[in-house]
Amino acid sequence: MKKFQRISLCVLCLLVVVSIPFAYKKTASGQTFPIQTQKHKFVLTLWHVDTFEGGVGSRADFLSSRGVEYSSDGVIIMVKNHTVESLKTAFSKGEIPDMISYGVGVEFVLPYLKSLPKTDFLGGEINGKCYAYPWCVGGYYLITKTEDNRLIDRLFISQNDYNLPFVAKENHKIEARETVFKKPLDAYVSFLSGKDCAILGTQRDIRRLQSRGVEFFATPLENFSDLIQYVSVTSQSQERYEESLKFLQYLTAEKCQLQLEKIGMFSAFFSVGQGDYTKGYDFKKVEYTVSPFTHSNELVEIIDELRRENITNNSLLRAKNTLKRLKK
Repeated sequence: MKKFQRISLCVLCLLVVVSIPFAYKKTASGQTFPIQTQKHKFVLTLWHVDTFEGGVGSRADFLSSRGVEYSSDGVIIMVKNHTVESLKTAFSKGEIPDMISYGVGVEFVLPYLKSLPKTDFLGGEINGKCYAYPWCVGGYYLITKTEDNRLIDRLFISQNDYNLPFVAKENHKIEARETVFKKPLDAYVSFLSGKDCAILGTQRDIRRLQSRGVEFFATPLENFSDLIQYVSVTSQSQERYEESLKFLQYLTAEKCQLQLEKIGMFSAFFSVGQGDYTKGYDFKKVEYTVSPFTHSNELVEIIDELRRENITNNSLLRAKNTLKRLKK
């Protein structure tokens, strides 16, 4: 995960507004034209943080592009990239955006989230109330070099800071003589150079291998996924809440969701990207996830136990206790 902030072109435009009477808007076609920002009723801020690997390209840039499409004479969407650390610092200073895009590991935003109209997706619910929509999702795969069912010698688990891919291994009863937890890129490199090995990876590894022209076989592990990018409203006024909600509904509608193939991600609501890069993955088959509001300290403790190869009944039970059913 990158440890620096990247501010999109849209945000730079916002900074210029202080001293210049107009800014320039970047469109999807790359054309520009002047915008008199004083004429816009709302300049809505959307902060984005990556807590797991995506597919290809930038999820923040994808949001910026959708914001450009959505922006009108009445509303402008400004997207700013954050790390978990910078996000926590900003919230602690009382700096609150109108919307936030995030995955597991940033539970500290929960007190600031506004209730949303319900959907049939239960991942963002607490006590029957919805606080987050999934705007893009990923999934786990068992990736091997051969298609036979021989016992795996070494299984490399691609491990992010807060995700629990080990649950996907347990749910699908994947057996290996040795299980090794590695950071995502290290797991990928180890898989490339190893023999009689496999990787429990994600859509990012599928893309990496395809771009490298490596022959491989991938089995979707569809029972569990915590690779979900949520979006919530944190606006402090009713008017800004209503305008933010409209953008969330636009972002999760079919028009935008069908464009997720551009960044190698899937949709929780629609069938997206049925090309070869998905390797048959169907997110609608996913039954369990980790609540985005699970405390990050608990997730880190579970992951540390698993990494130390001290896989006990207690650590497995703790991992399973974090699970949330996605279907009624």
